Amino acid sequence: RVLEMCIGCGSCRRECPSHMDIPKLMLDAKAAWARRHGRGLDEWLLSNAERLSKINQSFRAIAVPVMRMKASRKLLEAATGIDARREMPPVHAPAQPRRLLEGTAGEPRTSVVYLADIYARYNDPSLAVAAVEVLEHNGVEVVQPPLRAAGVPSMIYGDSKGARRDAQYNIDLLTEHVEAGRLIVSTEPTATLALRERYVDYVPTDAARRVARNARDLFEFLRERMRASLLRTPEAELPARAAYHTPCHVKCLENGRPAVDVLGIVRQLTVEAIDEGC
Repeated sequence: RVLEMCIGCGSCRRECPSHMDIPKLMLDAKAAWARRHGRGLDEWLLSNAERLSKINQSFRAIAVPVMRMKASRKLLEAATGIDARREMPPVHAPAQPRRLLEGTAGEPRTSVVYLADIYARYNDPSLAVAAVEVLEHNGVEVVQPPLRAAGVPSMIYGDSKGARRDAQYNIDLLTEHVEAGRLIVSTEPTATLALRERYVDYVPTDAARRVARNARDLFEFLRERMRASLLRTPEAELPARAAYHTPCHVKCLENGRPAVDVLGIVRQLTVEAIDEGC
C-alpha cells in the first residue's frame, strides 16, 4: 500500500534526519515488486505516458473529445482503477515555432539544450515556446536535439528497464552537447531532478554524472544569468500580485526559489511565496 501511494515527491528525503535517499529506496522497491508480481494495466499505461501522449497527439481530434466523455472515463476506471472524476490533461498539437532548433553539437556562443518533458511537449506546448522566446530574448541560443522525455513515469511505476533505456538514450544525445559547453535546461522540475539525481542511479557512468552537473531548471539558469548581470530587465511594468507555490521537485533541488528571485526584476509585480502544501 505504501508503494502504491508514493508519487515520488521527495518530501521524505527532506524530512529524514539521517538524510537517507528514501525516494531512491522507494524506486528500487517498486522495481523489485514489479519484477516479482508484474505491473497492473494502470501502471503499464501510466509508465508509458509519453508513448500514449504521442498517440493521443496524433489522433487528438478524436482522443480529446472522447476522453472528455464521462462514459469513457468510467470505462477507463473499470479497466485501470483511474478515478472517473479525474479529467485527463488535454493533448495539443505539437509546437513547431521557428525558434525550436534542431541542432548539433558544435562551438557554442551562449547556448543551451532545452529538454521539453511530457507536459511541455504534449499538454501545453505554449510553455516550451515561451521558454525558448525568453531565452533567445536574453541572447541565449536554444538547441533542441531529438531527446525523449526524462522517463520519470517509468521510474515511478517500476519499469526499471524502460527508465534505463530512456536515460541511456538521452545521455548519449546530451554528452556531445555537454562536452561542447552547453547546459541542459528544462521547464519541468521533475525532468531536471531526473537528469541531476536519478539518471546516475540507472546509468552509473561518467557521462551520466557530467549530464547531472550540467542540468538546470529554467529559473535556476535565468537566476544565474541575472546574478551575472546578463538578464534583461523587462521594460514594461506589471502592476499585479501573484502567488507562487514551490513545486516539490524544485524543493528537492535544494536551491531556494529561483522563480521568485527572477520574477523580482519585473517592476510592480509582487510575488508571494506559498509555503503550505507538499
